[in-house]
Amino acid sequence: MQHLPADAEQWHETGARAARAVGAWLDRYPDSMLLFVTHAGLFDALHVPYLWQAGAQGWTCNAL
Repeated sequence: MQHLPADAEQWHETGARAARAVGAWLDRYPDSMLLFVTHAGLFDALHVPYLWQAGAQGWTCNAL
């Protein structure tokens, strides 16, 4: 069953875009506690919990 319009961004694309956006904010404010507020569609796209970790080359996002 197709839930998205044919020309809609696909879930894996939404998840990748969200991961890049969150990573960019974490890079910009590495010593801050950030709260990301979103609608359920973003969490549907991510599918699983993620762990964000700071590294020598910036933040990485790893599925748990």
